[in-house]
Amino acid sequence: MRKLSILFAEAATSYGGQERYVHRLMLELRAKGHKVEMLCQPQAQLRQLLEQDGFVVHTVRMKKGMDFWRNLFRLRKFFKTHHYDVVNTASRIDSVQVGIPARLAGVPLVVRSRHLARPIGSLLTYKWIPHRLITVSEFVRKQITDRGIDPDHVDIAPPAVNLPDPLPPQKLRAELGLQPDDLIVGSIAVLRRPKGMDTLIDAMVPLMSTNSKVHLVIVGDGGEMQRLQEQAKQSGVSQ
Repeated sequence: MRKLSILFAEAATSYGGQERYVHRLMLELRAKGHKVEMLCQPQAQLRQLLEQDGFVVHTVRMKKGMDFWRNLFRLRKFFKTHHYDVVNTASRIDSVQVGIPARLAGVPLVVRSRHLARPIGSLLTYKWIPHRLITVSEFVRKQITDRGIDPDHVDIAPPAVNLPDPLPPQKLRAELGLQPDDLIVGSIAVLRRPKGMDTLIDAMVPLMSTNSKVHLVIVGDGGEMQRLQEQAKQSGVSQ
């Protein structure tokens, strides 16, 4: 297998599901012998985590306005000197600010990843900038191909997961104060408003209020944590 030089680009400064996906993918590709680097914003949480893992991380601001024009010339020169085989962008912002200079510099393969299962707006960063697209599921792939993108240009790369050694179910239930015959509904996610965790809590309240054996367990962190905890408390289902 030919060893590739791959650059991932990520404009986000937080560390959520998309950034975890990229992080794990970079680890797996490096383990297979590829040269893998990152281009992100200076304040990105992903930067520190990747540097701790020994990755080379390049930084550039990716805000709207003048940053685009600065990056257009600066990154075109950057790509001309680094000779990457693949540049992989992950969102609209980095697809525009990194993908366009990569194409102008003649990078052989520019790939746009699509993580979100939401309706697609502009096709600029799907049809005209990248050579190929990667999605995380068949559902997201269909959203893209339904917009007229050639299905042969869209592949699926499911999120990489390193499974830990499983704990005995009894231990997990004991830690949560639950009984062996309790019914548990669980959700693991970065707690952001579009995830709809508030709707999940509202839907579970009638069930939990009438059956003491039914429980909802939400695992995660994020900007919605405090609001969701308060919602559960006011609904009378918080423990």
